[in-house]
Amino acid sequence: MVFVPLKNDTMPETQMSPPVPGRLVEPGRLHLAFLAACLLISVLSGRQLHLDGANYVVQSLLDPLWYPHPTPRRLFAILWSTWPVRLVGLASPDLIALGSFVFGLTSYTLILIPVALVLKARMPASQQAVILIGFLASMVFLTNFIVTELVFALSMTTAFVTLTLDPSLDPRGRWRLLLAVLLLASYETVALTNPLLALGALVRGRSEQLRSRANRVLVPLILFCATPFQIGFFLVNPWPHPGGAKAHFVWMIAGVFTAGLLVMLGVTRLLLTAGWSAAILVLLCFLVPVSMLLLPSMLGLRSRAFRYAYPSRYFSVGVLFVISLLPLLLLPRFDWPHRVMAWIGTPTLRGLAAAVIAGFGGISVMSSADAVAFRKTFEVELGRLGGMMPHAQCSVCAAPEDQGHVDVGYNWIWPLYSMAYTMRHQDRPPVILVGPRGIAGDISEATVVRFLERQKAQRRFKSKT
Repeated sequence: MVFVPLKNDTMPETQMSPPVPGRLVEPGRLHLAFLAACLLISVLSGRQLHLDGANYVVQSLLDPLWYPHPTPRRLFAILWSTWPVRLVGLASPDLIALGSFVFGLTSYTLILIPVALVLKARMPASQQAVILIGFLASMVFLTNFIVTELVFALSMTTAFVTLTLDPSLDPRGRWRLLLAVLLLASYETVALTNPLLALGALVRGRSEQLRSRANRVLVPLILFCATPFQIGFFLVNPWPHPGGAKAHFVWMIAGVFTAGLLVMLGVTRLLLTAGWSAAILVLLCFLVPVSMLLLPSMLGLRSRAFRYAYPSRYFSVGVLFVISLLPLLLLPRFDWPHRVMAWIGTPTLRGLAAAVIAGFGGISVMSSADAVAFRKTFEVELGRLGGMMPHAQCSVCAAPEDQGHVDVGYNWIWPLYSMAYTMRHQDRPPVILVGPRGIAGDISEATVVRFLERQKAQRRFKSKT
């Protein structure tokens, strides 16, 4: 892979340490193209159809006006990812392939937009690398299936911070004003992070003498609207509740993620100090996860790991706080953040950023292949079934580990998985799997029954014609 230097590579850095031996590996345009290609593979593989993705795609197709009942405070995150699916549903509620594709495009675009913006920004390369490392590291497990709301909040927050650190990208503040509106109702955590963004914009806006109307509206909007909005809706409907934060397991996941980044940082510095090229680490970060597909014992690793997406949110929320703080931490009055980055060294941070991009791409390719393999196995099982029946009739669903497969579902998701299968295979009998607790989650039993009857009627009509 060729690494293209950024336009701002020659910008002076504050208190920069002497160059570390070794060839620099600099995130550039080809990294963005590589990331886009890996995410496109994810879209085409249907990786986004696990859990929440299946829920959002199937229900948005069946009812373009559908909206998840407990999430008014996640309004813009849901609408961003599902509006094209709703348009597809208006044309035909059975276009599951197209609906899944456009849902994947809008969801994974939330990763490409901040990365492209950071690469374009004129800021010291060390700061640029820190943002890329944190943002993409937080996405590794969140995109094993699309945790839509947190991905949206991370994306919009990262874009807002980048525009604050480089005001030349948004001199009138209009883009940040739009982002501030989107962050009002995107995720509960913005009740705490949005005030940090407002303070950063306020302090830096004064020093840069940005006096446009948008900037004058920006700070009051994000400071006095987001937090009351989120708190108000939480008091009305406190579901989902943050009870999982009490479990030690979620903090262990966050600790493992953080330790992994620190180890990679140390390895990158050692490689460069020893005169080795950081490209070696970049190549390994891509090849190691991809090579797991060649080992039968490792197949299904991604499917086993995807269940950590929910616990890993606490690591991602921590990254969200750090990114939100950057406009304040990187003010000239605070010396220690600049000293820390200077001590680590820009070459090391650049190398680690490139390695994280490569690792994210490798994990995406592995996850995509794993998603395809699971769906083929799942569809073979459903192919011998028909009608509405308990999910225990499907060995991949009821006892997957006994069959050498991976459990990738909860009770409420099996009807939606099987409905997606039924939409995709109009030439086969319709199948609806029901969990041990019956129809649960956002979808109603009446909706499932109507869907099954319509599918049966469609097949009878096709058989007659």
